[in-house]
Amino acid sequence: MFRTIPGYRYVNAKGGGKVLVRDEPIASIVQEALEGFASGRFSTQSEVQRWLEDQPEFPIQKAYGGIRLQKVTDMLTHPLYAGCVRALEWDVPLRKGNHEGLISYSTFERIQERLSSTGYAPARKDIGKEFALRGFVCCADCDAPLYSSFSKSATGKRYPYYLCQNKACESYGKSIRRDKLEGEFVEVLKRISPSKALLNVARAMFMDAWQQRSEQVKAARDSLRHEISELEAKLNGVLDRLAESESTVAMKAYERKAERLERERLLAHDKLERMAKPNAGAAEKLELALIFLSNPWKIWEKGDQSMRSTVLKLAFADRLAYCRKTGPRTPKTTLPFKVLGGVPGGEMLNGAACQTRTDDLRITNAMLYQLS
Repeated sequence: MFRTIPGYRYVNAKGGGKVLVRDEPIASIVQEALEGFASGRFSTQSEVQRWLEDQPEFPIQKAYGGIRLQKVTDMLTHPLYAGCVRALEWDVPLRKGNHEGLISYSTFERIQERLSSTGYAPARKDIGKEFALRGFVCCADCDAPLYSSFSKSATGKRYPYYLCQNKACESYGKSIRRDKLEGEFVEVLKRISPSKALLNVARAMFMDAWQQRSEQVKAARDSLRHEISELEAKLNGVLDRLAESESTVAMKAYERKAERLERERLLAHDKLERMAKPNAGAAEKLELALIFLSNPWKIWEKGDQSMRSTVLKLAFADRLAYCRKTGPRTPKTTLPFKVLGGVPGGEMLNGAACQTRTDDLRITNAMLYQLS
């Protein structure tokens, strides 16, 4: 029997033996952590570690006084969370288990892809808590990232500041009050919020695209069923050859091919199951995406560290340049905000510009569909 992992517990099965079931509330916490890392809400394993440590229901390692980073790595790489089992030491390749997964297999695959391209070094814990824009805002004079620090007065009181530490810059060592800089950033978020008129245009285009996508999904389901049948036929053929083989080298090759086909089959099944599940109404899904686009500053003010990080990733295409004399420069926003932000000065668009705006709205609409 496998050792249980956070989020699962064993219960007695009706036909004898034991089966893994969700262990709440830990299961939901683990699910949010795994999906958050897969989606990019948590940029690093260290962010997952700190978020888990902030959850009072999640068990900490008492001897360590928190959660070891290795524990996070083990959770992110464990196939049990995707409803699969694997035991290489017993020559048990990856296969579908009899328990319910906390995440889909495709989500598990995205996590593995992110792990292969993401560093594991712990990040500083003060980032995002005392200085929300550290690492995102840069000096307008030299383009170097602004550092953050506290200055202590004669009375011992600490005052938070951002400052440029590039010695070649004319703003080197000159402090900017944290409250001033971060307050002006909120005003930037308010300015990039789109007008109601353009949000209504996006809403109408989204509803049209939703109908078209529904028809495409029907065709995609039929294609996936055909793909799964072909994969199962190939897998059965490989397993038959594996059973008949007497060569150790050939057996290893067949095992590798069988595991690859099984991964492809699991991904195809996962896609088909997600397509078959009843989705929330189009209007409900769209409103969730538009809530963010229309009020990013509200999410910023009320959100935790991870939500603020998500706002920066979804709203801005580059770092924000800040001038200590004149304030923040015009930001480079992502396409949805760029297109839905309206026309500067309210001027009329000519025919070519109107077509470009329409094309951009179509692209934005596709991104809204993904956001929803």
